[in-house]
Amino acid sequence: MFKKCVSSGSHTQLSKSDAKKLRKAAAETMGVDEALLERPGLMPPKSDVVVGKLNNAKVYCVNDQPLFFDPNGKGGRILPTVYTLWAIPEAMPRGIVTYSEVSPKVLGGADLMLPGFITSDEGFEDGETSQWAETSFAAGDVLALRARGNPHAFAIGEMAVSKAEAEACGMKGRGLKVMHHYPDALWAMGNKSAPGDSFRPERVFRVARHSSPVPDEAPREAHEATARDAPTTRLETLRLSDDDDRGVEAAPRSAAGAEDDEKEVPSQTNAPLSAGLPPLDVSAPGGMDAMFERCFMSALTRGLKDGDLPMRCELFYANLLLPSRPPDVTLDLKKSAFKKQQKLFAAFEKRKLIAVKRVHGQDNIVRVDRDHPAYLEFVRASGDAGAGAGTSASAEPGVAGATDAAAASGLRDEESGPRAALSSSTKKPAAGGASAVVVVTHKYRASTSYRPIFGARAVGNKDRLYDERECAEALGEYCRVNDLFVDATDAEESGPRTANESNPRVGNEDDTIDKSSTAESTAESSRVVRLDTLLGKELFGKKEAEGPGSLLAARLVLPRLLKKLQKHVAVSVTRGAETSTVVLKRALRPIKVRVDRRGGRKHVTSVSGLEDFAVDPDAFASAAQKSFSAATSSARLPGNAETGVEISIQGNVLRELVHALRVEWGIPGKYIETEDKSK
Repeated sequence: MFKKCVSSGSHTQLSKSDAKKLRKAAAETMGVDEALLERPGLMPPKSDVVVGKLNNAKVYCVNDQPLFFDPNGKGGRILPTVYTLWAIPEAMPRGIVTYSEVSPKVLGGADLMLPGFITSDEGFEDGETSQWAETSFAAGDVLALRARGNPHAFAIGEMAVSKAEAEACGMKGRGLKVMHHYPDALWAMGNKSAPGDSFRPERVFRVARHSSPVPDEAPREAHEATARDAPTTRLETLRLSDDDDRGVEAAPRSAAGAEDDEKEVPSQTNAPLSAGLPPLDVSAPGGMDAMFERCFMSALTRGLKDGDLPMRCELFYANLLLPSRPPDVTLDLKKSAFKKQQKLFAAFEKRKLIAVKRVHGQDNIVRVDRDHPAYLEFVRASGDAGAGAGTSASAEPGVAGATDAAAASGLRDEESGPRAALSSSTKKPAAGGASAVVVVTHKYRASTSYRPIFGARAVGNKDRLYDERECAEALGEYCRVNDLFVDATDAEESGPRTANESNPRVGNEDDTIDKSSTAESTAESSRVVRLDTLLGKELFGKKEAEGPGSLLAARLVLPRLLKKLQKHVAVSVTRGAETSTVVLKRALRPIKVRVDRRGGRKHVTSVSGLEDFAVDPDAFASAAQKSFSAATSSARLPGNAETGVEISIQGNVLRELVHALRVEWGIPGKYIETEDKSK
């Protein structure tokens, strides 16, 4: 409503009787005694109250400080401004608590969606609650909005739905329609003060426990000086480059920073990653940068093995860096000096900790300098004895996503014989011929609608991929926690089953789920599930008979869920002691080898689709050029939808190339397609 100052009108002074009515109406809205509004600095008796207009709303000011406003400007509800709520913290006891990480959206003028409401007391410190259980509201009620760990409201708005409606829809949709917030145009009409240093224009932070907020009049320089003077270790002062002009200070070891707030587990202060590392306050100047550097180094030393290289930078960030953060910390690149992933990787490449190469239009980490002083210093400081074992691909799985069941069902190349001449400097084959394993597994990603089914598994990593077994476990746990399982005998007594239960083939003709991998025990399969609001609305369409409250055989719920999730394909390739994994958002395509005639007796052999099997096209082209003593070239495949690279080799080397792919690179013959156009 006050995001921008669109229009403003003249100001007039209220009469004493109108000011008294205003004070009474405001006290009723705020749920406080009228005497509290007569405090000095608010509306003491005989004070002059001036009313003006701002964006069609009436604003009531005392001593040029806006205290109340009428949102429609027609004498309706009288609502307090944030200045009034700060002066009377006990005002409007019914309120909504959200995460600190969500506050930037509200401060930017957005409404608060229901997923941003904190409905559980989990993660609160002693004496703090989410107030959800005690708060009851109807659609149209006006409530104050606070950030977890901060007693001061930073916004006020009108509820779009009632509490019952919000819980019935699974906490999805619009929740609070924000009318006024810090720091909008209405706040700017006053003295532009804030209740403490925890209030910043870009975000509202948690107030340090057992300490009062920094006074608003205290200069910011003093607060930053305190952070700079805090004790640090050598690791904290380790920067990415000596000539780095970002001006990032070492993060302080302070317990003052409490939890940041993300969706589930936000926090400002984190526990050490390991015994040798102190906590970092990500809300302090430079704290977010230091946390990113620490998590990056932790991902390099503990998660990234040489057998995983090359690895796409975005996969390293999502699958290794983010999981390296402490469980109570939220990483936000926009709050750091890096701003973008590309700059983060460029900073580490500048220090020569890693080497980044652009392959097929995407940045990949191709080398890690494990003898770099910064790398060795982090290993020493963190006390991680196994961190230096990055060169051993067998120490742990290469990339998250491969499961034990998938590893056991690897497709081995049956062909043996003399090794082809084609070799690669980046993919060294195991001695003795072909010993490669290609494992293809289906993975699933849960969108926002289905993430509640996965519970704690989806906390902090919305891009996590699940295999079919994990989906079945999560669904079973969700049904047990919400008491959705019903015995078959009870289901028959309660009423007839749905059409899909009596005839499992109905509505499931397209299910292509492997029955053996989803088979349940006899006792489990004899049970039925009573669909709740989430399962009934998200797994079935409006025209289908099933819905909330319907009974469905337990064995039929998982196929429905898998069809709704986003399907991925994970290709894990093991060559000798090295394992690489490629995750595709589409079906796996075979490698295509083709020979074309180019006039007269000249031929060109082309190969494409190598990227799906963790083969670097540039390295393959270089090795082919040396092996076949022929000129090679690389070009992007035609078509806007194509992102692969096609390698062209001079001459007809179809047989030799296929043999090299099978023996040297371990690609099974079922994944190689050939086409000979030379005849």
